[in-house]
Amino acid sequence: MKVFIFVLFTTACLLAVTYAQNKNCDAICSEIFKPVCATKDKGKTYRTFGNSCHLGNENCKTKNAYKTVDIKKCK
Repeated sequence: MKVFIFVLFTTACLLAVTYAQNKNCDAICSEIFKPVCATKDKGKTYRTFGNSCHLGNENCKTKNAYKTVDIKKCK
């Protein structure tokens, strides 16, 4: 029984690591327009994204650290 639990635990850990390494930066985002405003340089420039999913994809692809801010900053 202990061997079975060990094998199960090890398999689960390997699957988790494999999933994390294969993270895809092309999440399927809805096209529902719910704009979010973000900055990556502490407020020097702002950018509007169609929704938070698109913001997440951009951060993943470009390794940027866009942080959401009040939508009024982008207007």
